[in-house]
Amino acid sequence: MKRTLAANAAIAAAATLLAGLTACTSDEGGDKRATPRTCKGGTYTWSDVRQKSTLTGLAKPVAFKRKVSSYSAEIDPLKGARRSVSFTTLSEGIDAKTAIASLGRHLRSEEPLAPLGEETGDKGSVIEDATGDIGPGAYFAWSYADVVEANFTYRCGDAEPARGHVATWGSVGTGFLPCAQRNEDADAAALAAARERCPEGSLAAEK
Repeated sequence: MKRTLAANAAIAAAATLLAGLTACTSDEGGDKRATPRTCKGGTYTWSDVRQKSTLTGLAKPVAFKRKVSSYSAEIDPLKGARRSVSFTTLSEGIDAKTAIASLGRHLRSEEPLAPLGEETGDKGSVIEDATGDIGPGAYFAWSYADVVEANFTYRCGDAEPARGHVATWGSVGTGFLPCAQRNEDADAAALAAARERCPEGSLAAEK
């Protein structure tokens, strides 16, 4: 599958997670408090990590009567598919960039996760250029984003842990496959696309 450059966070759940947050205690003693921004070099622990390949766009169904060597599929964004990277915490001074990089290392991601402020989804059509021996039959094309959500706990020195939630994505891209071919490794986005665009009973829509 060719990959090209192409979530709303669970806010209520994140808010519940963050309810127990308290500030750092100063090394000077007494009742003086230090905000988390003064405590650098801490560590992130990740939990409730959820990953899913999410369908973001579909091309119109296409069928070839004979073999072709190439085809360009225009993939239109799905309504409501736009996603924005989100970072939720009640603690001041927790750096989104550092947290997202930590999540990428935790996942052993081969490429950087999308940073805070980035969007993907219904911003315009993309093109999937398929080449090679494309035989007769029905085909489908789609775009996707590999969405990941996770909760974090940040610990630094003697400070009370800070907690938060991240929603971002790794790979984004497109795909083009025949409806008559079963794909044993099909992810959620590919299956959803096949079920939307292939004729009833097509092998590509089965898992």
